[in-house]
Amino acid sequence: MISLLFNYQNTRLEQNILGIKFRNHIGLSAGFDKNAELISIMENVGFGFVEVGSITALPCIGNTGKRVDRIIDKNSLWVNFGLNNNGVEEITKRLRSKEFNFPYGISVAKTNCKETVVPEAGIMDYITSLKESKSIGNYYTLNISCPNSYGGQPFANPKLYDMLLKEVDKLKIKKPVFVKLSPDLSKPHIDELLDISKKIK
Repeated sequence: MISLLFNYQNTRLEQNILGIKFRNHIGLSAGFDKNAELISIMENVGFGFVEVGSITALPCIGNTGKRVDRIIDKNSLWVNFGLNNNGVEEITKRLRSKEFNFPYGISVAKTNCKETVVPEAGIMDYITSLKESKSIGNYYTLNISCPNSYGGQPFANPKLYDMLLKEVDKLKIKKPVFVKLSPDLSKPHIDELLDISKKIK
């Protein structure tokens, strides 16, 4: 019934990006379906693709206290979930035997805990999630922009970003890997990160 009401598709909306056929231009970003439980529903309401997670190496309950609030005078939302998710092992197990009629991506972040504040530990956290989830999803997104977790956004630092990408490159991942950057970075900062990205293909 939901699909009949909302799932409009037209071949003129389709596009192929890096070998992935997207049904249309509108996708649901990570942060809504944190544990990859609603992919089929998102397909039925007409999204062209969906991104699940962010997924972390270890299960994470997220931040304590208030997690979301409305800032009325700025017409915005304040979000402080803190990457709550069931962890890569459980989520991968759930998805491994399922198929969908549209592409979905896996957003990967480092576990929100004090242990991953050390850069080397944070990098290994990403690598663990990428290795564990290699059999699911059509693409990856490296989420290095979550501000409300232990240590903030360390991999927005060009030196640490370079270290992370070099370790990811060693995995020889066969599907596209995108990077989620903070919108608050300055243009020169973004350009520096892009230059590093271009060196690793």
